[in-house]
Amino acid sequence: MEFLKKYPFYFWLLPVYFLFHNYNNLFGFIPLKEIIVFAIIVYLISAGIYLLFQFVFRTTHLSAIAGFLIVSYNLFFGAIHDFLKSATHDSIVSSYKIIIPISIALLIGVILFLRKRKSLSKLVQYLNSLIILLFLVELVFFIKNAMSYSQTKNLIYRHSPFSNRFMVGSISDTSKPDIYFLVYDEYTNNETLKTVWNYDNSEITDWLQQQGFFIPKRSRANYNFTPFSVSSALNMQYLDSNKGKSGNDPVHMLQAVKSMSHNETISILKKENYHFRFFVPFENKIEDIGVVKEFGDVPAKHLYNTLLLNRMHKDILWNFPENKLTNVIGNFFSYKDYNSIGKRLADTHGTIKKIKSAASSDKNPKFVYAHLMITHAPHIFDSSSQVLQKINWDSLAFFKSYPYQVKYANKTLKELVEFIKTKSMRKTIIIILGDHGFRKLPASMLDYNFPNFCAIYFPDRNYSLLYDTISPVNIFKVVFNTCFRQNFPLSKDSSIAVTYQ
Repeated sequence: MEFLKKYPFYFWLLPVYFLFHNYNNLFGFIPLKEIIVFAIIVYLISAGIYLLFQFVFRTTHLSAIAGFLIVSYNLFFGAIHDFLKSATHDSIVSSYKIIIPISIALLIGVILFLRKRKSLSKLVQYLNSLIILLFLVELVFFIKNAMSYSQTKNLIYRHSPFSNRFMVGSISDTSKPDIYFLVYDEYTNNETLKTVWNYDNSEITDWLQQQGFFIPKRSRANYNFTPFSVSSALNMQYLDSNKGKSGNDPVHMLQAVKSMSHNETISILKKENYHFRFFVPFENKIEDIGVVKEFGDVPAKHLYNTLLLNRMHKDILWNFPENKLTNVIGNFFSYKDYNSIGKRLADTHGTIKKIKSAASSDKNPKFVYAHLMITHAPHIFDSSSQVLQKINWDSLAFFKSYPYQVKYANKTLKELVEFIKTKSMRKTIIIILGDHGFRKLPASMLDYNFPNFCAIYFPDRNYSLLYDTISPVNIFKVVFNTCFRQNFPLSKDSSIAVTYQ
């Protein structure tokens, strides 16, 4: 095993171990492109540090060890910092002005100490052995994750009780209804709008009732977090209790996002030969409409989250007033371009209206899922439904501007309903849903996170199974029970608060 004493494999394997470890943490979610870009950046930096120390010390082992200390500190700084904050209860000891100078002093002290050593071969052997052992541990986790993935496919639900028991009926494909699922993100109900904002939203609900819609007056979301809310609605079941209470867990979040397009409702409708159209701002395998992906940056953020520079930007840079640097950083985020957001919303709305109308002779019915971010922050519309040129990100500003977003949402909602009912040659089911209520309220008003807008249209107007307090988890059960002759039992309507940042 002399080679373990001779060559500093540990230094060059460190970035690979870091990537392997993080990939295991988000198994199946970090794109290969992100891994390659990260590896190139880290290896270039590592090579630069190593060559600098070679120039200074003229010795391979000391250069590699010093480089290893610096690179590992930068890669794992977030984990170290989080531990210090937890252990010291977020005291001054964990502040940057303390830990950075101490870290630099310790690094210099260790390097000076090692420089006096005659031989570093034992330390090199130890570090090489350590990195190999860590790789073996990660390999065990990789095999475990791969076995789990083969069963779950990274979906938040392990089982498929409804699609497995679904009985395909004798209804011909040409007689099956089209289904439109229109989700307006963060759209609360009329009662909350009246109570909290003193805003009368009855004009749109009165109009919908005239069109034959059923309006549950006291509908409440099951979760106040989009991936959990929509995923549970389309899967017709609640999340496991260990998954459904924290939106900060990136694995559960991404599993829920994936389950928004791989779910019980989709599986059942595939059995009924439905075609699918997705107009949604999140990753899915069904259709990409070219808009910014909500939650799409979670894997990259997780990968870069523990880096020293990233943590310093997150914890310190925001304290400074806007300058050229913060503007450059801010411009990487699409939400800074409000006109672009407005155009994307208009394009999405227009694309939905261009869907080829299904004639009675068409073989396949369709399921259309459109997810519109109009009532969700950032609020980009003023009282005249014009796009704002600058957004005030204060929660109070969002509170005041919320009714303006509702007003614009109602305009698009009415246009879409008129289009669907006028152009579709098939019987059509329309479900309009707020995935949760308005969330930028004080903690004392947490309960207002849940009341959500809801309107349901069945072509035969058989609303006998619907009721005023229905929640999203039961809506598609009622659809299948009413229109596809199933007998799915309804769940208890409950609202579960999700913690998230």
